[in-house]
Amino acid sequence: MQKYTEFETKGEHVVARPRNSTEEPVRLPKEVADRGDDQSAQGNWEDVVAQLTRHELGETLTINEVGEGTISRNVAVDALVNAEETYVRGETGASALIDYLASEEIFEIGDDGGDVVVLKSPSEALENNPKMLNNWAATLDTSIDRIETAVQRVKDAQERLKKHEQDVQSDVNLTSRTSDKKAEIKQEIQSHLAGRHPSELDDTEYQRFKQLRKRYHMYESMEKVKEDGDIAESAGQAQKLGELVEDFETVQATMAEIREDFRELALKNDLFPQNAVEQLDNFVDIVTGLTDTFGPEDKMEEQSDEEFLDDLMDNTGQIEEVSESVESVDQVLHDTA
Repeated sequence: MQKYTEFETKGEHVVARPRNSTEEPVRLPKEVADRGDDQSAQGNWEDVVAQLTRHELGETLTINEVGEGTISRNVAVDALVNAEETYVRGETGASALIDYLASEEIFEIGDDGGDVVVLKSPSEALENNPKMLNNWAATLDTSIDRIETAVQRVKDAQERLKKHEQDVQSDVNLTSRTSDKKAEIKQEIQSHLAGRHPSELDDTEYQRFKQLRKRYHMYESMEKVKEDGDIAESAGQAQKLGELVEDFETVQATMAEIREDFRELALKNDLFPQNAVEQLDNFVDIVTGLTDTFGPEDKMEEQSDEEFLDDLMDNTGQIEEVSESVESVDQVLHDTA
């Protein structure tokens, strides 16, 4: 149930009138529910969606198994009030903005008014609330930003690991010098004894022998410490970090591509509504509905190493199929343009 139910356009603003007649109306910028222009694939309201998801994605924004994402109205109001850049000020303005976007079929309000539906499954959104496709784009934008932050953290870890490897190399050099010094003292002891037993030395010679022996044992001890406490090889960790960056960037690029697909699909629906449903069907065949796409772990459990290697080595037919799919996608985009 919406708190604000009537919206009157006055020039560049909209006046939101509350259900409770004793409360004051709120003036909102009309542009928030528009696109930048008729050719813009990005909706102005994406900034609002980003504000709702930027700090709370995966916590207060809950996406269920059918791709519907909801957020508590109170949390949504707080997020808009505390946003660095916002179209409104105060809780009243934030609440009115949420209801205005719901009236424009950008959000939905739960029956009890306690939840705001921000995301719908792509199929349902295109059929009933096409502008909500841009909500997916804004949510993916937020995820892409968070991946960028994660990638930077991993790259920082790589730099620290490189410094560690340099320190380890210094330790290797020290170990080598310790071993060389021990060998040097051993040779000096042998030269000092000149084939004699220590008991045959005079007092002065014996004192020198003891000094050399003590130094020898000291270097022997340092060498043993390095052998027993040697730090594990870090090259494997460096490789893992590099692979992690690559994996993050692959996911990021995929999200960016799907984000633009959502925006273009929403824009095409606005410009060519008669073709939108057919275009969605083709996109669904390509994207496979997001939530139904298998994950790497699932695939590894379902397929043995032998089956994977068989598929990997025998991929000629698969490459031809991929080429045909790409040609099909190009034709679809050409037909609907």
